[in-house]
Amino acid sequence: MILRLAFANFIARRARFALTIFAVALSVSLVVGITSGYATLENAIRSFVDDYIGSTDFELTQPDDPLPGIAVDVIEKLRADPRVSKVTARVEAFVTPLDDTGRPIGGARTMLFGIEDDPASVGRPPKMDAGRFINPGEYDAFVVDGNTIEAMNKKVGDVVTFGGREKPMQLKIVGVVHKPSLMRAFFKSGYVNIKPLSEFVAPDRPGNATKLRGEFNVNVDAKAFMDEWSKTLVALDPHYKLKLVRDNRADLDRNLTGLRLASYLGSTISLASAAFIILATLMTGVQEQRRQLAMLRAVGATKLQVARLVTLEGLGIGVTGALIGIPMGIAGLYLLSLLFPHIFDGGVVLSLSGMAYAIVVAAIASFVASVLPAIAASRSKPVEAMADASDAGDRAGALPWKWIAIGALLASLDSLIIFGPLPRLLEGLGVSADYSRQAILFGHIIIGLPMLLLGALLFAPLVVKGVELVGNRVLPALLQLPAPLLKQQLTESPWRSAATGVAMMIGLMLLIAMNSQGRSALGSWKIPNRFPDVFIVPDAGYGTMIKPAEIEKIRNLPQVQPGRVMPITLAAPLLAQKIFDVAGTAMPSRTMFIGIDPTLAFDMMELDFRAGDEATAKRMLIGGRAITLKEGTVVHGTIEPDSTPAALRLRTLTNEVASIDRTQIQKDEPGKYLVVTDEFRKLRGMNVGDTF
Repeated sequence: MILRLAFANFIARRARFALTIFAVALSVSLVVGITSGYATLENAIRSFVDDYIGSTDFELTQPDDPLPGIAVDVIEKLRADPRVSKVTARVEAFVTPLDDTGRPIGGARTMLFGIEDDPASVGRPPKMDAGRFINPGEYDAFVVDGNTIEAMNKKVGDVVTFGGREKPMQLKIVGVVHKPSLMRAFFKSGYVNIKPLSEFVAPDRPGNATKLRGEFNVNVDAKAFMDEWSKTLVALDPHYKLKLVRDNRADLDRNLTGLRLASYLGSTISLASAAFIILATLMTGVQEQRRQLAMLRAVGATKLQVARLVTLEGLGIGVTGALIGIPMGIAGLYLLSLLFPHIFDGGVVLSLSGMAYAIVVAAIASFVASVLPAIAASRSKPVEAMADASDAGDRAGALPWKWIAIGALLASLDSLIIFGPLPRLLEGLGVSADYSRQAILFGHIIIGLPMLLLGALLFAPLVVKGVELVGNRVLPALLQLPAPLLKQQLTESPWRSAATGVAMMIGLMLLIAMNSQGRSALGSWKIPNRFPDVFIVPDAGYGTMIKPAEIEKIRNLPQVQPGRVMPITLAAPLLAQKIFDVAGTAMPSRTMFIGIDPTLAFDMMELDFRAGDEATAKRMLIGGRAITLKEGTVVHGTIEPDSTPAALRLRTLTNEVASIDRTQIQKDEPGKYLVVTDEFRKLRGMNVGDTF
């Protein structure tokens, strides 16, 4: 009986239910498109990684050396280990090709992989788009990817010149390897024999390698091998980094899991909007069918049966919309693959889990959306079937003050999670700042945002009432309509109006958030008044150091102002712990240090200080002293000119002048100081005066 009544309601209001189902179908098709799009991207990434790594079991690098830093004897010792079946060495370097006039080709900077004669050293046999791969012992051959050959404006058979400090390197393009188009945009790469590249990059390090890859023999204890060799390598060079490739794959899986979670989060927001549309439709139906529902109650229908009727309608909308939306999403993806075949050259990968997720969440969302209308329908009384329609409308328009109060509390929960005392509570329990930030982020996503949307729905009737009171003074006169009409459309069914408003709110919320984020990112770019005119960067293929003689040659150029050339040194030492890792997005465990000449840097670059000031930073970097007193206190500052043989006068970090009795000084030495970015300060929770 309930099923027949629900079907009759569908037939009687075909247009309304069809539009609602179509709205749900659009949301579900978006879910299918997002999740399958991410699955396609994930497939391209995994295919690229498999081609790049192949059957490798372990990998050895020396990440702190820009030149080939793995010594020949280490390579030979690893090859001699009976547990290892094969070790392949490679040299990797960024190089820039030259045009016919000897000038660097802009935008053609390429990562060259110097490989050994064994073609298996590149991983799986590469798929070729044109030409062939390098033959063993072929020292002048060069294989590039499509992105690189386009940037160089070359073709198979052309010779490419790379200009070095000692002598140029000339290579002939013999083939073009295939790379998934989704990955091609991020890389320019090529393959060459290891011998000519090694001689070109580091002629003083013959036989050294940038990276070693190895494969185990059968039944090798990988953990014992890693433990033994890690100790051996630390004794040789503490910067060696030995890692199992399965660890790399685990890192990749974690990062891809983060991408997948992000796609499901976006999908959930889309389906949440559809849920509010279903709620608006059902509330409209309950409002219109008040007398019909009361008649059902009068002839013996129970409250549960009436509620089941509305719930069944909601589930019918959600499931039908999902079943229509899935083929719509699949068709949309395949249409995109036809329009943009270069992006989907690896084919479309459909996410079955995304489709199942769409059906389940659509069903849950439609069920949850039907709860309020079902409760409202179950409260219909038999006597309402004989009541005057206008009286029933007046009663229906009463504001649900209890729900409004609950909604206000739920909507404020997200702000409480982000700005409340949670960090201090977690800190009191011994939770680190990193994990505290993760807890806040996940609390915001899992608890705060859903409660914000639910609270907005429960609070919305009060906003609807306010809109009606204000609008009734203006809109009837503007549109030449009777004044009661707006009230009839808005507050006689406040939940219907609330649900419609919240559904629109979600779309506007996303639009405003994305627009504000983009504008904020652009607005943070401040053009300084003091900024260098030229940056001169060495090609990483030759090493990262500019020689002192070359610096002097630049200083003596007639176009350069005297005393306005500042060498800069970059370094990224590994920190003791990973700073932040959440939702698959790993912040680097390194900090980039920029070594500058403080006597020039502050005159040549304008820095925007958020804590401290430029004068103090310049003063401390140039002449800062660390004064250790006999009682153990260390005072930092610069020596003032009015110091005397008896007393040392220091200007401290806070610009206060302290007088120190020289007899109380145990040690006086140059201090070590640094200026950090505002992002570093926020991430590490450190401030002026802290020790890093």
